Amino acid sequence: MVDRIAVPTLMLHAQDDPFIRLLPETRAKLQANPYVTFVETRHGGHCAYLSRDPGNEIHWAEATVMRFLHRR
Repeated sequence: MVDRIAVPTLMLHAQDDPFIRLLPETRAKLQANPYVTFVETRHGGHCAYLSRDPGNEIHWAEATVMRFLHRR
């Protein structure tokens, strides 16, 4: 199904997420889809994308989403 995404989409995923696991085939389809901006981090758990940097970037996921939307 992810290969059928046809609108600009940002997908954030952490490799250590305990609930959402991606199969290699799914990851390949996401990376091949020109409409998908796929960002995968080593850490982040489930909804715990926090930066080590102080300030507004402490909430890394939210800041990443805002940058993606502002480019649209």
